[in-house]
Amino acid sequence: MISPMLNGNKVFGGIDPDTSLTYGFSPETGEVDKTKNMKEKDMYGAICQALGLNYPGRAYYKSMIRKA
Repeated sequence: MISPMLNGNKVFGGIDPDTSLTYGFSPETGEVDKTKNMKEKDMYGAICQALGLNYPGRAYYKSMIRKA
């Protein structure tokens, strides 16, 4: 994703070269977490957070949001 509201020049999560499966990251720190599986709702939640939109059940993605 490209946006001035998101942290740039970072890769969040990755791909396991042994299994070709993707893995996630810690929403708080941005560090790789091979036990976490990010879902579409996570990316939607990060975009909404960057735009200042709240909804019930939205997680907090501190690591993805650019600090002002």
